[in-house]
Amino acid sequence: MIRKNGKNTGLLHLIAVAASLGLTLFVNIVVGVLIGRFIDGFLNSEPFGLIFCALLGAATGFWSLYKRALALYQEDDER
Repeated sequence: MIRKNGKNTGLLHLIAVAASLGLTLFVNIVVGVLIGRFIDGFLNSEPFGLIFCALLGAATGFWSLYKRALALYQEDDER
C-alpha cells in the first residue's frame, strides 16, 4: 500500500486498521451490554434489556464496520 506522498504504509497500517475495526465492534457491544444491565436493574426486566441492548450494540458495531470498510474501499479506489 503506497500513499500519495510516496511513503509505504504496508503491514503496520493494515494492523492498525484491523485493530481499530475490532476495537470499534468490541466497544459497541460492551456499551450495549452495560446499558442493557442498567435498564434491567431500573425496570426489573432481566434479561430482556441486556439481550436487546447487546444485539443493538452488535448491530451498530457492524454498521460502523461497514461504513469504515466502505470508506477505506473508496479511498483505495481513488488512488
